[in-house]
Amino acid sequence: MNKEANKIAKHIIDISGIDVFDNSRKREYIEMRSLLTFMLRHHCDMKFKDIRDFYELNGKSYDHSTAIHSLKAF
Repeated sequence: MNKEANKIAKHIIDISGIDVFDNSRKREYIEMRSLLTFMLRHHCDMKFKDIRDFYELNGKSYDHSTAIHSLKAF
């Protein structure tokens, strides 16, 4: 499952040119992170704590509540 998540993240980064793991609060970064969170939740069936762990493994501080908010905003 983590392999698929990495594949999706790389694809989003390649298409958008935005590194979703950067600590930026610019709208375009937030929107791409929301897209990634949506894909991880619905395509990879990851739990919110797994999504949090995935972001943190890639160097982005992220909380499960951030993932919930991101998904609602998407």
